[in-house]
Amino acid sequence: MAGLYVFQHADPRELTKAFGGFVILYALFSLRPEGPLSAPLRHIRLTGAVLSVTAGAIGAMFGAAAGPLYVIYFNMLRLDKDAFRATVTTILMIQAVARVAGYAQLGLYDRTVWLLIVAGLPLMLIGARLGGVVGGRIGQQAFNRCVAALLLVSGVALLLK
Repeated sequence: MAGLYVFQHADPRELTKAFGGFVILYALFSLRPEGPLSAPLRHIRLTGAVLSVTAGAIGAMFGAAAGPLYVIYFNMLRLDKDAFRATVTTILMIQAVARVAGYAQLGLYDRTVWLLIVAGLPLMLIGARLGGVVGGRIGQQAFNRCVAALLLVSGVALLLK
């Protein structure tokens, strides 16, 4: 609800640029030799709750752009690459299905949009399979660096949007 309120009352371009800047800063921080940030176990639940609420707000404001917040949280949990990939994929898939259902309920889709969604599904499955193959062949540190690099690219894309 907070995300919808902010989305309705703020300049979306400024919000996108601010979020892009945040993602870039976190990506650069994650590329340090020490790797991504971690939190003491006593703070993990609170951090998870805060990031989940924030991800919900960001998702309402930007659509699918909440992914970087999940990446931050899963990095803090120090999930190994296989658990990380499976968890991120599952969460983003569930969110996508919920978002599609919600937007469809609001009547925001026409025939063209439905065709694009259907056409994108095989590409998503191919991408997930390729990610599984590549992810299985690289070490944990290389995986973490690739994730940070993808975050950096995502942040730059948000700034340029």
